[in-house]
Amino acid sequence: MEKQDYKIRLATLILEELAVRSRPVKLRFLKTYRLISFWLSPEIAQYIISKLREGGYINVDDKGRASLRVSMKVSKNLKRIIEEAEKLVKEAYLRGSISLR
Repeated sequence: MEKQDYKIRLATLILEELAVRSRPVKLRFLKTYRLISFWLSPEIAQYIISKLREGGYINVDDKGRASLRVSMKVSKNLKRIIEEAEKLVKEAYLRGSISLR
């Protein structure tokens, strides 16, 4: 998987988690965000969030609560989304194939 593919897939998983939760959630409580911060780096997690904000997919208020700006239909439950995120993040970490560039 290419570097950009990891970022795109991780961004999609963040959006899916927000859709499943269906209400504003503080970033620190988003499991996918925390996995990215821990395994890859907080800078990469912030980079993905900033790209989602720039694209108009999410809002993050001054209290750090993220909410979806678009409607999404997700067929997965939260546990499955988190399992996918864990697998993807660990794979990216072991390959060392994700960076801000």
